[in-house]
Amino acid sequence: MTKCETPPSSLHIISFKSVTWNFSEKAHGKGAPDGVGATVKRIADTAVQRGKDLQTPEDVYDFLIKQKSTVNFYWISEEDVEKFDEKVPELVPAVKGTMKLHQVISTEPATILYRDISCFCSRPAAADCKCYSPSKVDFRSVSEAPEPPSLNQKGKFIVVNYEGKPFVGQITQVVGDEIEVSCMKQLGAKNVFTWPQPPDLLFYYEADVLSVISEPEPVNSRHSRLTTEDWKKFQAQS
Repeated sequence: MTKCETPPSSLHIISFKSVTWNFSEKAHGKGAPDGVGATVKRIADTAVQRGKDLQTPEDVYDFLIKQKSTVNFYWISEEDVEKFDEKVPELVPAVKGTMKLHQVISTEPATILYRDISCFCSRPAAADCKCYSPSKVDFRSVSEAPEPPSLNQKGKFIVVNYEGKPFVGQITQVVGDEIEVSCMKQLGAKNVFTWPQPPDLLFYYEADVLSVISEPEPVNSRHSRLTTEDWKKFQAQS
């Protein structure tokens, strides 16, 4: 058993020679597991509607394994999860740009290749493909604790770059080296901003942050404006 029990390592331990994950969109939306999950949920819902009493996850599992289905069911206890968690090292290198990557490949324990665009020109030896400049991460290469993101402060207001244009926004969460920002809408070219509905939420890299600003001042119940100093910063980046 290897020292680094990250997910790629664990799959190799249980005899997988190579694995690949492919995601279809930025949000890494729906895949085969979602379809299986929906089918299983319908089976359970139908049983309850017909009077079956399913109170706990164990009840659902015991019911499902007795059904005629092509889906195989396995019960994973809380103890199983805790045993796996204990094998994962405390310090693991961060994989940059997780919201952009669309293909992850592992052909050896504790190591992955990833890229923004999936390619299958070398299947099944996907790791041999050099298309779209794949990046490599070795999860055994940690020498010290990773530094926390410099913008790890939920609620901070910033000016962020999106497709060459500045936008005023507020940090809603930090995930690795990426930040989720709720952006305001500028009214024309004026120093007047408002919160759009629905919210304009998007993930950015810290490198996309142009400047940190103070909270916009309210003009009325719907609109706000930047301070004189922040407005000059915003105009300089337009």
